[in-house]
Amino acid sequence: MKNYVKKICAILAALMLISALAIAFSSCKDETPDGTESNSDVVESTKDTSGGDQTDVDVDYMTVLPDGKFDFVEIKFLTKQGNYPYMFETTDGGIDGSVSKEVAAMEAFLEATYEVELTYEWTFSHNDEFNPVFYEALSGGRELDIVCPDFYYGLETSGGVKNMLEYSDIIKFENPYWISGWNDQATINGKLYNPASYIGLDVAKLPEVIFFNQYMAEDLKITEDLFQLVRDEKWTLEEMKKMMLLGVQDTGDAGMTFDDNYGLVYNLWSGRALLNGAGFALGKNVEGDISFDLVGAKNIDIFQDVYKFVHYDNDSYYSPQPVTGNREKDGRFIFIDNRALFMADNVSLSSTVSQYLDSFGVIPLPMYDLDQGGYITPLMGCIWNSIMYNSENDIASATILEAMAIYSYEKVYPVYYEDTLKLRYQSDPESAEMIDLIRDSIRIDLAFIFTKQFDLIADTPFNLIAAEDRNYSSSMKKHIDTIDIQLADLKEFYGLTE
Repeated sequence: MKNYVKKICAILAALMLISALAIAFSSCKDETPDGTESNSDVVESTKDTSGGDQTDVDVDYMTVLPDGKFDFVEIKFLTKQGNYPYMFETTDGGIDGSVSKEVAAMEAFLEATYEVELTYEWTFSHNDEFNPVFYEALSGGRELDIVCPDFYYGLETSGGVKNMLEYSDIIKFENPYWISGWNDQATINGKLYNPASYIGLDVAKLPEVIFFNQYMAEDLKITEDLFQLVRDEKWTLEEMKKMMLLGVQDTGDAGMTFDDNYGLVYNLWSGRALLNGAGFALGKNVEGDISFDLVGAKNIDIFQDVYKFVHYDNDSYYSPQPVTGNREKDGRFIFIDNRALFMADNVSLSSTVSQYLDSFGVIPLPMYDLDQGGYITPLMGCIWNSIMYNSENDIASATILEAMAIYSYEKVYPVYYEDTLKLRYQSDPESAEMIDLIRDSIRIDLAFIFTKQFDLIADTPFNLIAAEDRNYSSSMKKHIDTIDIQLADLKEFYGLTE
């Protein structure tokens, strides 16, 4: 009876969809980049795959959704705790918010289009609660199809998820709704177990960026157009430092304190991001050849220069772990109180900033120098999505993941940027340009992607900077032997042993 009702609902939904498409196609036809009408599930991408930069022509990927009908099979997700599946958790008013409505519309669309039932099981957001459920399913104790763990749970090397490249006829990893700056680094020996995509809101919320106070910049007589500096690829640590120095003001007699004016406020996560944004990377994956360089000359130079950038001149205020709502401990309040020119933080803070500042901008992290060759945006966290190794619905699951990534990219994200983050993504071309540049420049250190396997080594360099310890080389040399063993273990798992 349940399936009969669902089939009737699906037929009605399909008829409504056909009607809507007929109206749309009567006024215009979607075209592929070469100008031909689109009826294929493959879109040729113009992205640059050298480092996560994905610059595509304007393609509506909703026109190239994968095909499939699956007789109302149940697709079971395992996610972390949250409202309406966690990876789409929003703070825009629950089911009444515009983003939540878009997510609900997506789920209804997917269920009707592919004749599936999407169900969710969630755990609290810790690996010691998520992982036992995962392993129970792997042993046959329960059924799961798609798992959505946080990146630091270490499940990519559990042997319990599929190599997602086996589904490349369905999942188009070359298209921009899959994050090449993550996936290229995570692909080893033709295997990708932990792909990142636009499923969920991590790519919208967690990129680390630079906020700047436009009114304060005017008051300080800063004449440079920061947006144009970014476009011209001249936005560097040196340029930012010049402006930071203009914002410093000691308003009391006790030295530089929370109550003074600063050029920059930053925290633990954005400090780590400043290093990565300047090109610092412990691990590398060059076409499947994975390696580590803990004490290479380039990393040493970047470390020392970022150390000076944040510690010299008393122009920066460091707030290790922001305490939301506590004005005496959270450095973010310096920025929103008009007492800092710049703030390094994740892009989701724009919703808060917009409540206090009438005029602010969001731009990428500065490059190390003009020779860097492009901006690098770290993603300080990521929930990835994969198919359980023993799923009996792997084709349906792959189809749903591809379609969900497309729908989220095309429909959920623009609404989230506009309505929740207040970034004027749909109404201000300049803001949209910067956000597109930021998300297209996401590039992740191999050591961060495999955080569990390498015992948080990616956190160590900035931890030294935060502790005002410049002894980078001597500190990192202590980890070389351990990293060599861990790297050998990772290579063995991916079949790279000699």
